[in-house]
Amino acid sequence: MNSRIFALIQFAAIALVLTFVAGCESVRDIHDVGFNGELWDHSKTAAPNSSVRLFKPTDGDDVLVVYDERQGTGGAVRLRAFFLKANITRIEELERPRFVDARKAEGMKPIPVYTKIFTDRPPACYAVTAKDGRQFTIYENGIPSRPYQLPTYRSKFDGHVQHLLLAPLSVASGAAAVGGAAGYLWLKSGAPGLPR
Repeated sequence: MNSRIFALIQFAAIALVLTFVAGCESVRDIHDVGFNGELWDHSKTAAPNSSVRLFKPTDGDDVLVVYDERQGTGGAVRLRAFFLKANITRIEELERPRFVDARKAEGMKPIPVYTKIFTDRPPACYAVTAKDGRQFTIYENGIPSRPYQLPTYRSKFDGHVQHLLLAPLSVASGAAAVGGAAGYLWLKSGAPGLPR
């Protein structure tokens, strides 16, 4: 077989492999999980043992929920607050609740939060959290509500800027890898097309 044809086949095979490995994998990684899995994790959920605080407004029958939220598995923790009944559907559908300022709790009556159910002389209204602190049940006059889950959601726009800025860089690095391999093979085959 002619050495130039063999070099061309070798170049095409390497270019094809590098295109899929360097370019497509990098773009897929940026879109799905990112380079290290945490940088690109934009899900937001209650921090473990987030110390849920509940408050009863003086006007109305809703409950203000204040908790600690964390982005991803190692992200920063921030204080969040939302009205429970106004956001139940959004939370069940894994959507971002309509958050309010946690300072709204000022002047509201706190609902005591415990880690176990009272069996002897319970308060008129209290709440019990699950072991992980991400779920709670409200007891009024000894009657439990349904369990309420703290929000877990992905914001619609979180991470899109990073994706838009870094995806072209990833594609360019893949193209550079393919171009480098092509240049190497071209030089190795004697640089056909250059004047001698």
